[in-house]
Amino acid sequence: MKLFKGHALITNAVDAHSYLIRTYVAIASTWQEARAHIHNQEPRAELVTIPVEVSHPMMVDARVISEREFDDLRAACEWNETQLRKSTGD
Repeated sequence: MKLFKGHALITNAVDAHSYLIRTYVAIASTWQEARAHIHNQEPRAELVTIPVEVSHPMMVDARVISEREFDDLRAACEWNETQLRKSTGD
């Protein structure tokens, strides 16, 4: 088992043009499993980023980003996931 850090992005109830980011640390065998664990914790999440393996637990964070930042992050995550899947043959 490995330790992964990932982020759940949730529509901000106060401002529809921004997103709340919650950071999680998950124990899993793969990044896909870690992502599923995070998504299970945040079923309202519109996006769960690709979890990154970490060597030790880190402080969990929560913050707000704009809709534009969310779109940029989604595009970057989709590109990164495509690259990871190509390298592992998924």
